[in-house]
Amino acid sequence: MNRVGIGTVSSAMGIIPTTSGWRGGGSAYGLSGRLVLATACSLVIGCYHGLDQPPAAGDANDSSGGGTQGEASEEGETGVSACEGSPELLAAAPLRRLSGEQYANTVVDLLLLDSPPVFDLPSDEQVGGFYSNSVAPVDELTVTKYVTASEQAAAAAALDGLRPCPADVADETACAEAFVDSFGRRAYRRPLAADERTRLLQVYDANRADSTFDEALRLVIQTALQSPNFLYMVEIGTDEVTPGVRALGAYELATRLSYFLWNSMPDDRLLDLADSGALDADQLAAEARRLLDDDRARRAIGSFHLQWLELSRLELLEKSQQRFPEYSPAMRDAMRAETVAFVDHVVRHGDGSLATLLTAEFSFPPAALWGLYGIDGTAVPEGDPVPLPPGQRAGLLTQAAVLAVHAHPDETSIVRRGKLLRENLLCQVVPPPPPVVDNTPPTPEPGESARDALERHRDDPACSGCHILMDELGVGLEHYDAIGRHRTEDETGVAIDASGTIAASDVNGPYVGAVELAARLASSERVHHCAVDHWFQFAHGRAIDRASDACRLDELYGGFTSSDQNIAELLVAIVQTDAFRQLRRD
Repeated sequence: MNRVGIGTVSSAMGIIPTTSGWRGGGSAYGLSGRLVLATACSLVIGCYHGLDQPPAAGDANDSSGGGTQGEASEEGETGVSACEGSPELLAAAPLRRLSGEQYANTVVDLLLLDSPPVFDLPSDEQVGGFYSNSVAPVDELTVTKYVTASEQAAAAAALDGLRPCPADVADETACAEAFVDSFGRRAYRRPLAADERTRLLQVYDANRADSTFDEALRLVIQTALQSPNFLYMVEIGTDEVTPGVRALGAYELATRLSYFLWNSMPDDRLLDLADSGALDADQLAAEARRLLDDDRARRAIGSFHLQWLELSRLELLEKSQQRFPEYSPAMRDAMRAETVAFVDHVVRHGDGSLATLLTAEFSFPPAALWGLYGIDGTAVPEGDPVPLPPGQRAGLLTQAAVLAVHAHPDETSIVRRGKLLRENLLCQVVPPPPPVVDNTPPTPEPGESARDALERHRDDPACSGCHILMDELGVGLEHYDAIGRHRTEDETGVAIDASGTIAASDVNGPYVGAVELAARLASSERVHHCAVDHWFQFAHGRAIDRASDACRLDELYGGFTSSDQNIAELLVAIVQTDAFRQLRRD
């Protein structure tokens, strides 16, 4: 496949949005003749060339976001709206570059592929525990990786489905123009401006002379995939609603909606609705329900839960082969598949309840997990929920993926598991240990359990305050080893004591075992509000700003309670808020 030559076209892919329209911006050719993305400055700031200021990325270290909200969550729970009387108060939105998952999903949908090529993309940033590439500057290595990815994607593109004519069409120029119009609209998630259309056609014209028709079209694809308009969720807004706040344009709103609920680009229906200007709040709700009914929603719902529970680490998870010889890449992949299938079933096909996510006595474990779970999956028709051993497992917290990720390679970790529950389900911060404290887990003495050793560790006043928050939750999961198998004795042969006492919550008190612990957490209003907070962050790609978001969150908390904690209804409610439909940049 030919590459776009140096100097062939002037700024072919530097297509930059401005407040007054869409115009060309800085880009360069190089790297052995390949078309190269703009440099870090022109990618991150040049995309907003023409605005008064470059967009603020938001405070990635804001402790109110993700699993680090701590007591700040109390403000939202009081029902006191921080923006009462000040409707113009809206948290600033970051300029977001597609995450690795979003890039791969978009390439699949845009280029009509069954699966994406294996890309070597830049590592994703995290804001509030979720992928949101909105903070770090873009360096030359990042640019190079996107160039290479665009070449891979263009080479794999299903041209027979994308090209609006046969490959041997007589009037190639007319076909190329139609291709640029249709493909460009989908790639940039809006119609092309006249100068953008001209640039992409120049790429085609410049390469058709020494390339086949299809090769020249693939170079158009390669060019578009390097544009900031493809790589970023570009948001400028339209009319000013209040000082500093603009309504999102129809195409911007369609893009926000699809990347929230599909983790991918808008489909033709969404773009057509944007064309007609019909994406008001009521239509947004209807479209949100349509998108949730589509199987593409499985990707976003699965991605949210994998990130929320920190299961992205599964991909690189290693276990001691001496202790767990049965652990394998197939078992690891099955762990991930179970969680994704389970959450998709509950949210989109089941009762949608957060309580079911945390307490269900069924799951969808692939065959590679049947032995681990002690079940006979052959007795259940394929695709149906599999009943779990009574009293042993309940919902997400006792799935192998969660238990294995939050454990050591050769043994469990009461601290890691407890920290997950405290921070990611209760949205309370656990401060890091003081610098002078040795945070190495204590080694159990002969005849002593890991729990006993931790209790000795808590005798140190410098450790007790934090460890009691984590340990008293983590001990409830001690009936599961480091790969998630149910057990009655720990690594030292000591009988498991999985009783604990929940503290610093709204469901305080003693419990015994994971099933009771999960049920108690499922009944916690704090957990309900924490789930709302996480979904709100996932939708907006930023940490929560308590001063600005409190009133929106109060409304969402109330609606979530009224719906019996229905996740799907929460997602529909989020897209109708002014925070989702409007834009402010500092």
